[in-house]
Amino acid sequence: MKPLKPVLALGCGLLLAAACASAQWRYRDYGDRSDRRDRTGNGIVERALRDLDSMRSQGYVDHHEHSRFEHARRDLLAFQDRWYRGRFDKSRLDGAIENLDHLARSRQVNPYDRRTLERDVWALRDFRAQGGSYGGWRSGWR
Repeated sequence: MKPLKPVLALGCGLLLAAACASAQWRYRDYGDRSDRRDRTGNGIVERALRDLDSMRSQGYVDHHEHSRFEHARRDLLAFQDRWYRGRFDKSRLDGAIENLDHLARSRQVNPYDRRTLERDVWALRDFRAQGGSYGGWRSGWR
């Protein structure tokens, strides 16, 4: 009979490695892989707008939360408009990220939608941190 300690130690080590790898990837899963290859970064903004549009029509949030949806959408659209003109408007992007982050932590938004918003927040923060350079390309290039 083989000693149980080495087998148990190996199993615990593999379990710990898998848990660490899963935790590191958790906030980098931005959904559709084609968004990562979008040289304009528009895929990230488009997806966030789609997610907002699908969630904001639901009537279970109060006026305060509903206005957060509207402000986030307005800021993303303004960012996108300026982005198409070649300007990276950090203040509009920051405003959208702040509103989305607030909604991702709101108890009035259902848990599935909060996870979706959290994914959008992380993707937009990552995009902003790179200053418009996304996926190895200068995003303003067309």
